[in-house]
Amino acid sequence: MGRFLKPTALEGKYGAALAPVSCEDVKLQLTDNELVIGVQTRKALACLNPAKERLALLGIRAFYVATVSHVQLRLPLGNKLLRDLGCLNPLKRDRKSTDASIQNLTRKLQPQLDVPSVLDEWKLLQADQEVSEVDTNWQIDHYWNAVFLL
Repeated sequence: MGRFLKPTALEGKYGAALAPVSCEDVKLQLTDNELVIGVQTRKALACLNPAKERLALLGIRAFYVATVSHVQLRLPLGNKLLRDLGCLNPLKRDRKSTDASIQNLTRKLQPQLDVPSVLDEWKLLQADQEVSEVDTNWQIDHYWNAVFLL
């Protein structure tokens, strides 16, 4: 959505709050020059005559609108379990707000486990200095593999 909609249209919206954003509304869309289409695509478009360039940009915009509309209807943006899994994002590891997510995940995915014990383990992980040194820019599977190796 950020590739063709203005930042103000998406500001402060996450998950289910993105579903009602009207991507067809041209007032919410970026201008042709602001569309995020990549450097190579911009170079290729620059080689076209202005009428064909405009037509190509309309096609790109139509693709973005169709794709986002489809995703808005089909993705489980309001799914609480998927939202709670966001706590596994390395950049969110040290936030207190992840405590409730860990508790919810434990209850849903491993109900036989003692929730307070799992939460204690999570807090130890958050405080672990060695874990803090793992590069949070890695792909998430590489990040957690490095954490598990510790």
